[in-house]
Amino acid sequence: MLLLSTTLLLAGLHHTLSAVARPVVGTSSILSSPDAFNALPEGMTPLPREDMMELGRLALAVNTAYCPLDRELEPHPTQAFGAGKDRRGSTVVVSSRDPEYEMLSEEEDMNWYISYTPSTHTVTLALSSLPSTDDFLELLASDPPAAASSSSSPRQPHLVDLPEYMFPYDSNPTPRIHHSYLSALETHGAPAALALLDMLENAPAAPASNANMLRQWLSLFTGSASVLPTESVSPSVPPIQHIEIVGHGLGASIGLLVALALQLEISGPAATQYAQPLAHVDIRATLFGLPRVGDQVFANWVDELVSNPSNKLQINRVSSYADTIAHLPARHLDLAHPSIGEFWVGADPRVVYACKSEHEGAESQRCSASIPLGRSSLQDHAGPFGGVRIGANSCRRPKVDLANL
Repeated sequence: MLLLSTTLLLAGLHHTLSAVARPVVGTSSILSSPDAFNALPEGMTPLPREDMMELGRLALAVNTAYCPLDRELEPHPTQAFGAGKDRRGSTVVVSSRDPEYEMLSEEEDMNWYISYTPSTHTVTLALSSLPSTDDFLELLASDPPAAASSSSSPRQPHLVDLPEYMFPYDSNPTPRIHHSYLSALETHGAPAALALLDMLENAPAAPASNANMLRQWLSLFTGSASVLPTESVSPSVPPIQHIEIVGHGLGASIGLLVALALQLEISGPAATQYAQPLAHVDIRATLFGLPRVGDQVFANWVDELVSNPSNKLQINRVSSYADTIAHLPARHLDLAHPSIGEFWVGADPRVVYACKSEHEGAESQRCSASIPLGRSSLQDHAGPFGGVRIGANSCRRPKVDLANL
């Protein structure tokens, strides 16, 4: 029932977007291709329709992280509407609501889950933010705990070194992040990253499709060993080829750090120490309502990892028009956004722009940064993103905001 309602929902979005007149950028996706983004001219480029549909799909995946367990039976569409028919759906493999993670979840009131989609060889990690935007604002404005002071400087007590348990690699100069993310990284980010690495080393078995379930029932009813030919998967095809990370608010911050830690683990010397060599999968993080995470050194480091042609890493930062969270923590605290991979929902939410910075190493001043902090709005933190609003209020009935399309 949920899969049908989601399909109808995306079908309605596709019909509505089809009636919106706006420039179409080529035939390739900008959202899913770092090369396509790098080839863009400086300034603002409207996304093609297929990318708008993909943003809606990913926003639905984040919404499930806010929702009760019953939503995890079919957590998100496996492809954007119109991208083709799925052979199998997605299935949640592990989540922060599992008994082994419940004690950790009490530290920070956020949720995450990992799903597996065998038809696209994709593992998805989705992370929610805190229950309310006010809670997140309070966290960002909090004072550094005493434990964080050992890795901070007297001049910048709010900035701390990346924790060695996730980033054991030396870097000079040292990237630093805002202290407010440390607790959530320890209680949610680290367990989620370990679960992803475990799945890479021990790929999950593909869940039975509806056709396979029918085949089993017919076999039992007729007494025959096989009624229909079974689907076969080539043993040469790796079961996991793509890691998809989506997050909102605090979940976007933790999702960014998890994506970076995974890239270092997969491409670094530690990858050879696993019982089964880690597959060199591609990693795409789509981060909705991402606040500033680290200092300028951190932002430059992220840009370098994304730009490195030997890495299969893509970071997409998606900000909704005047979202206040995208401007926090404030710039005077020496924090900065990465310059690559910004996508901005314009004043008309039917149009999302890919923002290519005018200056290397600095975020574009034409998109989210063009809105002064004093004119920003907390209401925009929820979106819409591709017609979908994100948050606990959208949990029961995540719907496309057709009135704003």
